[in-house]
Amino acid sequence: MLFAAGSYAQSDTVNQLPCQIKENQMINHLAKALLDPDMMIGVFEYPGFGTKLRHLKNDIIPESDKEYIRYMNSANLMKLNTQAAIKGNFDSLIFIKYPVFANTKNNNPYQSNPEFHSGSIWVLLLEKGFDKNGSAKADWITKLSEQSPKLFNETTMFLNAFETYYGLCYKWHNDQIKPEFILIDENNIADLTTIAHVLEIRKKERRTEALENMLEKNECLSGCGRLIIGKILLLLAGNK
Repeated sequence: MLFAAGSYAQSDTVNQLPCQIKENQMINHLAKALLDPDMMIGVFEYPGFGTKLRHLKNDIIPESDKEYIRYMNSANLMKLNTQAAIKGNFDSLIFIKYPVFANTKNNNPYQSNPEFHSGSIWVLLLEKGFDKNGSAKADWITKLSEQSPKLFNETTMFLNAFETYYGLCYKWHNDQIKPEFILIDENNIADLTTIAHVLEIRKKERRTEALENMLEKNECLSGCGRLIIGKILLLLAGNK
């Protein structure tokens, strides 16, 4: 078990292999996302009806815009409240495409697909919705950012990393956690945040040295943190 305790039912031998493969895939995806300047990682809550509405950093409440519902429906968007940024810059809430798991690819038991229920909290791997020149990476982002730039911009609009949904469950909406979920805890999140901070060092040699020191001094709080660092070191060395 690479992530949080209870990531899958130990007695469920049918589910063990898919979950082990998913965990190994997640290690690879997290390592690549931490290295890729276009990838971002954060902790997000799917708000329920009783959740207090949030202001954006520009002090706007999205729901106060009379066109807000039309915008959301036209692009099939969902809103998530930002709980914490592991890597990247997020507003107090973000918008992504609502997941549609209607095909065998997205229902693949060897992938880690989040399920959004009111009150659930997920660590998500996302791609920036705009490139370094400020151009939108998708037509629907272009359209919405032109219609309402105060709502839809570089700190609120994101794409799914690796062209699908990859998420780790931090909190489920009830105590019936599904065995196929990969769970993540505070130690995992702390390791990811520390690694992301180390990777902000510009010089490759210094980044490598800092990561190697983390392993040598056993500074990681979790097994997945050590494995992610190992994968990153291989990627930095060019061994993909």
